[in-house]
Amino acid sequence: MKQKTYCANTREEVSAALSDIAASREYREAACVLVRILPDLFSQAEAADLLETVKAALPRAKTVGVSVVEYRDPDAAKRNVRLSVMTFDRSDVEVREYGPEEDFAALGAKIKAELDARPEIKGVEVYHGGSPVAIEDFLAAASDGHEDVPFFGAGMQTTDFAKYDQRACRNFFREMAEGAIGELFLIGDTVRELGLTLVFYVGDDIHIKADAVFGWKTLGRELVVTETEDDFIVTRINDMPATEIYRKYLKVLPDEYFLFNICEFPLVLKQGDRLLPRVPPVHDEEHRLYFTGRIKKGDRLRLTYGNTSDIFFNTWAASEDMRRFGPEY
Repeated sequence: MKQKTYCANTREEVSAALSDIAASREYREAACVLVRILPDLFSQAEAADLLETVKAALPRAKTVGVSVVEYRDPDAAKRNVRLSVMTFDRSDVEVREYGPEEDFAALGAKIKAELDARPEIKGVEVYHGGSPVAIEDFLAAASDGHEDVPFFGAGMQTTDFAKYDQRACRNFFREMAEGAIGELFLIGDTVRELGLTLVFYVGDDIHIKADAVFGWKTLGRELVVTETEDDFIVTRINDMPATEIYRKYLKVLPDEYFLFNICEFPLVLKQGDRLLPRVPPVHDEEHRLYFTGRIKKGDRLRLTYGNTSDIFFNTWAASEDMRRFGPEY
């Protein structure tokens, strides 16, 4: 596999990049071509137009992508798009799309059965917009018994909080939807706001390496979830109102800056021998915490802290290790 990435700020630069790709020997001679499209500050309609431009210029290519997410001052932002082209000599890529109405747990079971029958599938890239609880169900079902097959990717946004919007305090996801970072969407053969895009990497001679870098260290004793509501709302921890945990241990008040103050100290959920980070992006006046993912009564959480230098070094070391694995060029 070979990979080359272009960054374009104008239509002319996009056209030049696509012309360069189309004229390259790698594109013309490849058994399979995948173009990853990463638009920054594009509307969904503009992304759809860009997708059609890419398809017209590169008819042999399959496409995937997501909107780039950065939380920043819109006045200081610069609109651009990154196009990363991957060419495969002996392997194949399959791109599939599913709508938000899909039963993701059932789909996960189907993917598991397919992995059982097709050992040549070496990895699955996942892009999702919708319920994090639903995508957790999908990943648990699809990867069952296939821990050697990496599942990797990103979740773009959550729909779980919508029905509680009236009772929530400052809602980070609502602010994003109102344009603080631009529109959020997935790209496959089409552009859609919600749903699931999967990329299957297939071949006897393709090798995929995945890693996860967290970097934070656990702090203090375990905290037990003692009361919940729905699949992702915690009402009490250690028999205290949920937000009081942050006030007690970190002196953080549940005010309009709550999310920004607690981001430095994510909670981690222990599942087997793994620690899964959990930051509640929404809280309400009844001191409930809203998580992007399933939280159950009896789950055990711990606060964590991070040293900036350690986190940067560990991230750099993991990045260098991944770079050495890298594509052929």
